[in-house]
Amino acid sequence: DLVYSINGAVKDSSAFSLALCLNKLLVIHWVGTDVLSAKKHIENGEHNQSFIDRANHLCEVGWIQKELEESGITSEVMNFASFEGDSKAKEVKVDPFYVLTYITYERAEFYGIKTVINMANANQDIAFKIAGMDKYDAELPKNIELLGWIDNMGELIAKSGVCLRYTKHDGLSSFVLETLAHGKQIIYNNKLDHCLYAADESAVEEYIHGLRDAHARGEDISNEVGKQFIRDKFNKEYVLGSLVKKFESLFGDK
Repeated sequence: DLVYSINGAVKDSSAFSLALCLNKLLVIHWVGTDVLSAKKHIENGEHNQSFIDRANHLCEVGWIQKELEESGITSEVMNFASFEGDSKAKEVKVDPFYVLTYITYERAEFYGIKTVINMANANQDIAFKIAGMDKYDAELPKNIELLGWIDNMGELIAKSGVCLRYTKHDGLSSFVLETLAHGKQIIYNNKLDHCLYAADESAVEEYIHGLRDAHARGEDISNEVGKQFIRDKFNKEYVLGSLVKKFESLFGDK
């Protein structure tokens, strides 16, 4: 009776076409770069308008909702994945202070390697650790450490002074959610509750300096409100319950 897809498309989808042909409810949950592909297809007139008009559209976060709206797609923000931190995790001492980020080799530029390099060059007394990649095609500042694949990101996040997410485009990143779940600060170039919003690199550097200096003074630089945010809004019962209520409302409207 209902076809639910965590994968957005406006051009080619036999599943979407069949669902609409059979007069089934179609729910498309938009994430990440799917929005960029849709925007390109719509601008080029290569889209199936029925996917836009007849489907019910959900998205994972506010800035994706805005991007969809700019392409003529009205959506509702709703999470589809639960994320629960370890309630038994012990607080870990931050020593030394370092900046942690996650970048893959294949998409290093997209994930903001240039910003990390700029920050490292300008702050050579601060260590920058990059999980997810073990090589780069150019020489890096000596205070950047490539960690490669990490089995236990939680431990690395817990020991960090601050985490950084500065990408060219983003959905609702699991790295961001895990950082919040551990009660850590994260600098982010998207506006999300309990993250430190940085519109440009000068703001990134200002946050890094502020947290480093506060840590040196022995101040608490944890993010307990961020941890509680994850517990409240990303627990399994809340996420699944919200989706079920949404689906039930759609059947009621039909």
